[in-house]
Amino acid sequence: MLVRGESVAVKLALISPWLAESEIKEGAYVVLRWVGEDPQGQGLEDGMSLVKKVGCLPGHDLRVTKHGAWCDGRYLMSVPDRNSRGLPVAAALFDGQIPSGRVFLIGDIPKSYDSRFWGVVPITQLTHIVRFAF
Repeated sequence: MLVRGESVAVKLALISPWLAESEIKEGAYVVLRWVGEDPQGQGLEDGMSLVKKVGCLPGHDLRVTKHGAWCDGRYLMSVPDRNSRGLPVAAALFDGQIPSGRVFLIGDIPKSYDSRFWGVVPITQLTHIVRFAF
């Protein structure tokens, strides 16, 4: 799979079909199939595939403020008020335990458009796991 964009450091990925929820690990790269409308009108389209990194898992404590995101007290990344194209974005504020069947995804760069802005996503929308990345 060729990865376009600057959200993650991965540019070429060998992927395999999703096998089991147990394969989801923090720090692993996954392919998300976006479903529905983009909550902030930043260009996501229904059916679009995105490569993101798992930042926080179901059952873990997640805190997202306008200043940053933390998983179990571990700092993940800042939350900018503009995306990589300079368009305004607002944090998807969250403070609590990630519900079962959902996951928090992040990019590799601070201005990545990810769960900091659209919230936790259903694990059912993860279609592949990245096995090797270049």
